[in-house]
Amino acid sequence: MAPTKSKTRDGKVSQVIGAVVDVEFPPGDQPELFEALEVSTQSGRVVVLEVEGAIGDNVVRCIAMDATDGFRRGDKVVATGAPI
Repeated sequence: MAPTKSKTRDGKVSQVIGAVVDVEFPPGDQPELFEALEVSTQSGRVVVLEVEGAIGDNVVRCIAMDATDGFRRGDKVVATGAPI
């Protein structure tokens, strides 16, 4: 039996205001409330975000668990499928 691939749900940063980060996902791929998301910055840092709510147009609003310095619109975000 062939191994199954787990489908990753990737989004992108659409807005950063301090510790608040909005992330856009493809339609139907939005993460659950309180799910952990991971953002890798260009400097190699991985920052965990927690989904706090859906704000429409496939965008979720998150709170960063660390500094958001270096985040840019369009940065890749990966949904972990688990809470923080």
